[in-house]
Amino acid sequence: MHIVFGAVVAVAGLALVLVVRRAAQGKLARNGLAGIRTPTTLASDEAWLVVHREAMPWTFAGALAMILGGLVAMTADDKTIVAVTAGGGALVGVTLTLVGAAVGHVAFRSDH
Repeated sequence: MHIVFGAVVAVAGLALVLVVRRAAQGKLARNGLAGIRTPTTLASDEAWLVVHREAMPWTFAGALAMILGGLVAMTADDKTIVAVTAGGGALVGVTLTLVGAAVGHVAFRSDH
């Protein structure tokens, strides 16, 4: 079970990197399924791009925490270590992603 839990967290981190990178590069258009989807980002292509570009460093850091936490969990035998590493990695990942989204929104609003 620890392998599955760790793999899910690690793959989610990888997916996070791919999504934010593509959105920040303008290769992922505004949509209702993937990316930072708020009324601001969905209102214009410019907002979508700016918010994702500004959020990218934070999101990458969060994704890295998820990937590392997931990989450690996959190799651990102790349930507590699995819970702490995968769960902690996921929590840090989500937190940093939310911080990045907030930073991106502030940056966009300061220019507009």
